[in-house]
Amino acid sequence: MWFGVLGELVALREGRRVELPAGRARGMLTVLLVEANQVVPLRVLSERVWGADPPSRAGNTLRAYASRLREALPDVEIERTGDGYRLTADEDSIDLHRFRALAPGNPAAALELWRGTPLSELDSPWAVETRTALLAERLRAALDDNDNQLRTAGLGGLLPNLLADTEDDERRIGQVLLGLYGDQPAPSGSVPRELPEAPTGFVGRGGELAALGRRFAIQREEGAVTLAVHGQRGVGKSWLALRWAHDNLDRFPDGQCYVDLSGPVTEPPEAAGRSLLVLDNARDFEQLKPFLPDDPACTVIITSRERITTRGAQPLGLEPLGERHARDLLAEHLGEQRIQAERSAVDELLSYCDGLPLSLGVITARARANPGIPLAALATELREYAAQLSWLDADDAELNLRVVLTFNQSPAAPGEPGRLRSLG
Repeated sequence: MWFGVLGELVALREGRRVELPAGRARGMLTVLLVEANQVVPLRVLSERVWGADPPSRAGNTLRAYASRLREALPDVEIERTGDGYRLTADEDSIDLHRFRALAPGNPAAALELWRGTPLSELDSPWAVETRTALLAERLRAALDDNDNQLRTAGLGGLLPNLLADTEDDERRIGQVLLGLYGDQPAPSGSVPRELPEAPTGFVGRGGELAALGRRFAIQREEGAVTLAVHGQRGVGKSWLALRWAHDNLDRFPDGQCYVDLSGPVTEPPEAAGRSLLVLDNARDFEQLKPFLPDDPACTVIITSRERITTRGAQPLGLEPLGERHARDLLAEHLGEQRIQAERSAVDELLSYCDGLPLSLGVITARARANPGIPLAALATELREYAAQLSWLDADDAELNLRVVLTFNQSPAAPGEPGRLRSLG
């Protein structure tokens, strides 16, 4: 037997679909499959099937459901044990448990098990909460798969999927920016070459690149080098760190290691000698400590929203791009002709971006994905969508960032085939 709860509830016997009982009996089976090989007490089972308003004789009703399920699934053990029920099955025969087993090592195979909305048979509070948690697990697996593809195959056909998947998640945002602004893979060899692709279309950060270079030179004379870049969300910290790293690869003949601290990390990399370690998206010093190398010859670059001063770092605060550089960034990716042809629309779009490369990347991706849509239509759609979110309790910059990141929920522009989609 094979069971699926990651979508419509389904049971297969030798590849053929088994007819299951209708109604809440399907919900009972869903709960037992999620908790396979575990006893689910009657009270818990009742709450998960019906929510806060179970029938007066819920125990008798569950007993009747169990009888119907046994009739439909005679080769599956559904037993009454003490004050509850237990379904005994090989966990590899249930898509949810198979997904969880595969996701850490083979996220691509794990994602293939998903067929739709999980636990679709139930609407109880438990089902809603569990469904939300499962979708978060799926997102993590998708991001892990994206990371694997970016490391092994580069951008390739990944960018369209990133543009279509619009979760407001910083790892996905980082992947999209690497896809948009990266085109040259890091060099390969016997030493570690783990940097994501080099950012291109890089504008407006010449002063900051020079400042990092000066800090490197001063600290190298004194011993260990730690470069720390901090700033608000979306200001381009990773963008700057990776650009500097790729511009200075010859300084690090012993390799370059990269760790995204916003995602799952198994263990610190072995960075030593004249190597470079990029610690991206650090939450705080406590998270950084296990990753800081003992070897003073190893250079470390840290990006964080917080001001980090560990290991002798002199923090570099990153500010949003000025209007001219923000416009230059749009022109770099959309073409000067398109920008000049719709200056007023560009002005309005820039007003929502606040000089943040992340927001500019979202606008760029949306415009590039829909070259036939005038920028004026894009600006109108963004303005109308912003009005719907004006009630949010946030300062202007944070509100504008939320507006741009959730722009995918807005209605399509007039005449557009389908909905315009933004990236998350």
